Amino acid sequence: MPNRTKNVVIFLDANIIIYALKPEYQYILDDLEAENDELACSEIVRLEVMGFSGFKDRDRRKIKKFFEDLIIFPINRKIIDMAITIRQQRAIKSPDSIIAATALVTDQKLWTSNVKDFAWIKNLNWHNPVVK
Repeated sequence: MPNRTKNVVIFLDANIIIYALKPEYQYILDDLEAENDELACSEIVRLEVMGFSGFKDRDRRKIKKFFEDLIIFPINRKIIDMAITIRQQRAIKSPDSIIAATALVTDQKLWTSNVKDFAWIKNLNWHNPVVK
């Protein structure tokens, strides 16, 4: 396989990160590796994943290592303003509105399995890698 330069960013939702770290979803990591693109998430995704209380210590270390290799987009005023606009259109949880807004503001493709909460958002480019 030719060695491409990494320049496109794949923006990950919390559920994709959690799925990707499970053995039965190894194909998601394989798909991400095949894309050969930079991986990113929102600071809110890092909060959701790292803040989950159900992880064992070894899982938490694995996840922390995974985040070290990601681009983490900070939450800023422009993202919050976009999240407000999204929430004014339809009921959506604040974290999901911030995730969608971050993808829109940074012009990134969102990888998520949470299609029902994101599919209606105009101009949001998304992909569900869990469905094969």
